[in-house]
Amino acid sequence: MRRHVVLLVLGNVQQSPRMRAHAHAWAAHGFQVTLIGYGESRTPDDDDDDDARRVSPRFLSLGPAPSSVHARNRARRWHYALAMLWSVLSRLAVLLWTLCVRLERWDVLIAQNPPAIPTIFCAYIGWWLRGRRRSQWLVDWHNSTSSILQVQRAPTRLVAIARTLELTGSRWLAHGHLCVSRALKAYLVAQARLSPERIVVVYDRPRQAMIEEALRARQMSRKAFVQALRARLPLRAFELDAAAPWLITSTSWTPDENMHCLLDALCVLEREHGWAGEVIITGRGPLRDAFVQQQWPARRLQRIRLHALWLPSWRDYVQVLAHADVGISLHASSSGLDLPMKVVDMLACGLPVAALSYFCIANEMPFPQMRTYGEAHRSAPAGVLFSDANELALAAQYVWHHRAAMREAVAELVAGDASWRWETHWADTLLPFCQRLGCGPEERKGV
Repeated sequence: MRRHVVLLVLGNVQQSPRMRAHAHAWAAHGFQVTLIGYGESRTPDDDDDDDARRVSPRFLSLGPAPSSVHARNRARRWHYALAMLWSVLSRLAVLLWTLCVRLERWDVLIAQNPPAIPTIFCAYIGWWLRGRRRSQWLVDWHNSTSSILQVQRAPTRLVAIARTLELTGSRWLAHGHLCVSRALKAYLVAQARLSPERIVVVYDRPRQAMIEEALRARQMSRKAFVQALRARLPLRAFELDAAAPWLITSTSWTPDENMHCLLDALCVLEREHGWAGEVIITGRGPLRDAFVQQQWPARRLQRIRLHALWLPSWRDYVQVLAHADVGISLHASSSGLDLPMKVVDMLACGLPVAALSYFCIANEMPFPQMRTYGEAHRSAPAGVLFSDANELALAAQYVWHHRAAMREAVAELVAGDASWRWETHWADTLLPFCQRLGCGPEERKGV
């Protein structure tokens, strides 16, 4: 009997590429995989991904994706507290029913954090009631729940309670921990007092399917691509100039991404440097309408045009990245301990990056700071870091003028290092870690 791996996302699975990548990696290694989360009652990406159809995990839906608490009326703190309490209780009921009744017994459970509450406690109850003998459950740390609550301006006492429950619960209830950066591992060792042997760093990396799709996309001319995309997507006024520079960023439209920095940089580019081009912003979220309908028109840019898109297919997203000239990441990280997935996506598609600098990305990505990097350097990097709008404007110009050399640097980074592929990195890091815990592939006999 095949061993059963459960992946738990207390959020929209369509917006959880890391957990979907986990699902396909486990399935490719012969495990029975169940992916649990909010969204449609099918495995995301299966319609578009040939590899996914061959080793498709089962998707167990928790229902339609709930609206975000930070998008609700927070004029009074007790409104926010009640909204948060209702969100936790409703998710708690649905999740316990799924883990303890709908789901058959399992061997490994990996729960995404955030949100820690009620995920960690539900996962522990599910392990106690439905886990097989010698089963293990792990927390996959993408960020910290308490830092996100701080960004959402939750009451200070609520943030402190969440931090205590998150760190204490993960320390005493989970068997092991995955995290997306070395900085996050160091935080868990120091703050949760976890043993380093119980933590493994599994970086976000592009799947092989994404790299191959980007290579195919770049074989098509940009003009032909624009025509094909316009015919495929029902978008009004979707008129991209194939000859102009394309700047692209993706966002979930949440407070931890400073879109005003992008607006200020675009004003500098147009008014001080005479730029004309296309700005493509992909994604959807609570702050999108205010940006498109109010903040963008207020800047009165004439030669730089905005295209705010939601691309339902991952193939469309990859193809747009592959044809862009400058990738921009405004991800600031609520904790300063995670790394932006969008940067990994851009590099996978051969796109040079200008990324907002903060502690973790400055220490764990091979990008120099824009303010200290000049024309004197002979070798172009795969990306550069900026700290404010003026540096972003300089970085965009630098990437545009050196895009050919920077694309070569990106290709050398991604193609020249096998660990930059998700399948290889996953097998080299997570599988040995699970084997040490007793839930790896070599433990299948006798199960």
